[in-house]
Amino acid sequence: MRKILNLVLVICLIVPLSIPLIENAAIANSETPSNLNSDVSLEELLKNNELDESEAAGNFASMWENGQKPANWDLRNWANSGGANPQAKLIQDQEKNMVQIDLNKTVGFFQYYSSIPVNPNSIYHFNAKVKTKDIQTPHSSKNAVTLRVEQLKDSTVLARNDLAFIKNHSGESDWVNLSGSITTRSDTNHVRVILITGQVSAGNGSTGTIWVDSLSMKPEVVSLESITMAPESLAIPKGESSELNYTLNPKNTTFQEVE
Repeated sequence: MRKILNLVLVICLIVPLSIPLIENAAIANSETPSNLNSDVSLEELLKNNELDESEAAGNFASMWENGQKPANWDLRNWANSGGANPQAKLIQDQEKNMVQIDLNKTVGFFQYYSSIPVNPNSIYHFNAKVKTKDIQTPHSSKNAVTLRVEQLKDSTVLARNDLAFIKNHSGESDWVNLSGSITTRSDTNHVRVILITGQVSAGNGSTGTIWVDSLSMKPEVVSLESITMAPESLAIPKGESSELNYTLNPKNTTFQEVE
């Protein structure tokens, strides 16, 4: 009789342990998981990516007409370029804000105000909608504008990914989308998004005009297929507790944490 009671007790302890794990696996595969946390949203990751909101330009007001810039975005000049500071202003087209930047041998950086948290070993997609006029750099690459994403571990730059370019040309272009994707490294935890004018070397700034309509960053959603637990079953004596290790499959699933 004692053996039967002990067996019943073990079964009762195993079964309740398994139920929450099965429920978690089901929720993790749902469209809007409520039990999984991540620093990464499924939506647009850049605040004010349409550039419609504005704010005071602060210490860089001299680069902006009327001292106003798009909120969450900054404009910088590389001091060693040998060219002039970029001169920018907010303009409206069909009731939508956009940024116009005039360049004179300028190595400039139009960039998001901070680095953006990301998951390692994950795919992210980027896009900048721009047009240009009479844009030229003397650099041998002829890349007058570059969409760059820097991968960081905290504040240390691990890699620079140049995703798309605008070549030297005369006249005014149509709107174009500078697009590209990256796969983050295993040690990457942040990225920085930058539109660069010219090439970052002395005497290789760009001359001309660039208009920026929007910039975008979105994660590629990798669905959770399964959760592998170790051990697969566990008998817990009454009044005690234990831990289960788990592995998400695939390992680069968008949501990395299970509650």
